[in-house]
Amino acid sequence: MSEFRYIQVKSADIRSTPSFLGKILFKLAYTKKVTLIKTKDSWMNISYNSKTGWVHQSALSVRAIYLDPKAAQAKAQVSDDEITLAGKGFNKEVEKKYRTKHGSKGFAAVDKAETIKMTAAGLSKFLQEGKLNPAGGKS
Repeated sequence: MSEFRYIQVKSADIRSTPSFLGKILFKLAYTKKVTLIKTKDSWMNISYNSKTGWVHQSALSVRAIYLDPKAAQAKAQVSDDEITLAGKGFNKEVEKKYRTKHGSKGFAAVDKAETIKMTAAGLSKFLQEGKLNPAGGKS
């Protein structure tokens, strides 16, 4: 019996090797269902529409993801706030509720982090200069 996973990020890079530096073969969008072939460390070899490649486990969910907020499965798995966040992002109402619940810390660091774009070459240079070797960081 096949095992399935679901893409839980906006866009998942499917790579040729189990590495963040592996060549990107194709991308899969949020909610796509993939078949698990095998795992290696924190990487999963997957199949989608006759194409195969490697994706980091952090981009995958065991649970199915539903976009229709009226679906019975969606109501059972996510809250209204989560649907709002997934569909629209942090609107003023949700942000106010978040600040009330989690304190009044600013979002400047989050805003700054969201603007950072990293190329494979830039990531490779960062890893080499920092003498870092994270799991799956080798090319």
